[in-house]
Amino acid sequence: MNTKPCPLVLVLLASVSFGQRYDFDNLSGSDTYPYTPLDGQDNWSEETANATNRCGVTASLSHDGTHNLRFEEVGPGFGCDASLSE
Repeated sequence: MNTKPCPLVLVLLASVSFGQRYDFDNLSGSDTYPYTPLDGQDNWSEETANATNRCGVTASLSHDGTHNLRFEEVGPGFGCDASLSE
């Protein structure tokens, strides 16, 4: 029996500051669920609300085959907030 939740993929766009982009390929990622935790990597902090699964980093599941952030929870009240400390 597959107990993995139905995927709800949120596209998260992160910018370090106006006009700059962050390269998620510098993070450690995994394509196996649950994904590599974002929290603690390269000064990232993450807080999850009402969810047992955390924001994760994938290795190649983005639209162009590179690293991306992924949060999989279904239902009202779930959330994931990620921020990068400079």
